[in-house]
Amino acid sequence: MVISVYLPLVCAAFLALVSRPLVRWSPPALAARVLTIASCVIAFGTLWAVALLVVLRLCFEPLVARGGHLALPVLADVAPVPAIVRQLAAVVFAGMLAASVIVAWRRARATRRLSSLAAQCRAAGDLVVLDTAQPLAFALPGRDGRIVVSSAMLQRLDGPGRAVLLAHERTHLVERHDRFRAMTAAAAAVNPLLVIVAGRVDFALERWADEEAARKVGDRRLVAATLITAALGNAPASRPGFAFGNDDILERVRALHHERGRIRRTLVIPCVLTAIVCLAAAGDATGALARLLLAAHT
Repeated sequence: MVISVYLPLVCAAFLALVSRPLVRWSPPALAARVLTIASCVIAFGTLWAVALLVVLRLCFEPLVARGGHLALPVLADVAPVPAIVRQLAAVVFAGMLAASVIVAWRRARATRRLSSLAAQCRAAGDLVVLDTAQPLAFALPGRDGRIVVSSAMLQRLDGPGRAVLLAHERTHLVERHDRFRAMTAAAAAVNPLLVIVAGRVDFALERWADEEAARKVGDRRLVAATLITAALGNAPASRPGFAFGNDDILERVRALHHERGRIRRTLVIPCVLTAIVCLAAAGDATGALARLLLAAHT
């Protein structure tokens, strides 16, 4: 049981290790989906493992032990987890739940603020234009998704560049990339080792939108040039949501220029195996706890 309880941490660390080559050499849409699913599975495994420790800790309470007909001396002898770990499990479990709620609340608050800002600006269909000198462009997700662009950004780009920008941001809206971010953010809140993976997924989502924009305009070099133009003079602190011209511009530009034949879809295999191992560990830990309680049952 001890190994199975701690194994989700190992799985999270391994996923963080393999996420970089996966995002670099696999199709970005595939990488984003695989990493998001694997992160959620590992986060579930982590939460489940801690919950099992909480259950084990509760079984040592006299009231619970009497209700479950458990012999405390026998339970103490067969319990494979140190008492201090059992004591800390409840605190960690509560911290995981609180962190997830905080992440969800902050994201909802940011979305509401951006929606309120967009509602005050002139709109043409799904396009909202901000009258500001700061070059901005980002996708505002939700039931009525919007693309928010500043007048300064529109002036900076020519006609083809604007087409690239709109194609990029519409991909974020159509493919509901906000859900990917929400799930990986929640997973990282549960297991901090997944923070790196969440960052990789963010990058894969931007690459996904870049590739879709390139497919729609038919010119990968135009997309790369537009990214550079949009990023010039764009302050990092001013780029909310799915911002066009955000971090890792140079890596995204290099990806648009490199040969498509170097894609390796087989890199998803380690991620899938990691998720399977984590699920297997959760099942094994559950079975071990059940056997432990049966052994202490009177």
